[in-house]
Amino acid sequence: MAVNHVGKTSNGKMVGIVAGAVVLLLALVGGIAFFTKIDPAKQTALRSQSTNNLKQLALGVEMFVNENGKHPASIDDVNAILLQDDLLICPISEKPYILVGGLDKLNRSQISSLNPAQTILLHSEPISGDGQRIVAYLDGHAEVVTDEVFKKQREDFDSAIK
Repeated sequence: MAVNHVGKTSNGKMVGIVAGAVVLLLALVGGIAFFTKIDPAKQTALRSQSTNNLKQLALGVEMFVNENGKHPASIDDVNAILLQDDLLICPISEKPYILVGGLDKLNRSQISSLNPAQTILLHSEPISGDGQRIVAYLDGHAEVVTDEVFKKQREDFDSAIK
């Protein structure tokens, strides 16, 4: 099939339309890929915000314990003290934080036997493809941990409360 000087094939179909559609499709796919990536500075800011949210929630747990003499059974118990619904949702995963169950069933001596710097109190869902989570501990600090560290600390906690 021969192409004439105005971009038409000899049977009258437009080569330019096909080329234009391909270019438009590539631009659309590239634009979607560009806009779905979170820029590293924003990712760092969201991790910082999530870490701060968990620290505030851990403080809310401590306030609940001081008022009620036991650990809360749910995250809603913590929010009843803090009255800040925006703290309950992780800004990265956009899912609620998880309060570790079981502490509400322990007495003070059982809780004091736990290592507060390694006992998970609250955590996010995984925030990255490799399973990292943001975790708040019984002592009030919060940090990003790998899935491996998270699972080990959960296993240690589960065996300590049995």
